[in-house]
Amino acid sequence: MLKEKDIDTGVKFDQLQRVQPTKQQTRRAKRTLLDDSVKNEVGKFLTKHNLKPVGRELDRTRENFVAVKSAIDLHIKKMVPSGATSRKDYTTADCDYLIAQLPQIVALVEEELRHG
Repeated sequence: MLKEKDIDTGVKFDQLQRVQPTKQQTRRAKRTLLDDSVKNEVGKFLTKHNLKPVGRELDRTRENFVAVKSAIDLHIKKMVPSGATSRKDYTTADCDYLIAQLPQIVALVEEELRHG
């Protein structure tokens, strides 16, 4: 971010550049990115199909946003490369793989909800 603002020299910049996130911080950030990506995809899905997030067209028992997010999360859980059963246990590689697979997962969910 500093380089984008043309701040690329100086003692403070040199100190900041040497700071490396821990593996735990990286993994936590990837899990957050995965969750945010899922939420973004849910929003795109609802917009594409002219559905309100709080509507109940997809499932009478829960809101559209929850129904779509749950369906995506179920597919994600089935596809975790490491076999971790809880999102807090996903590895960085798991998250990278799942983020890359998200468009295909959303397509599967779309098919299921269309025929479901």
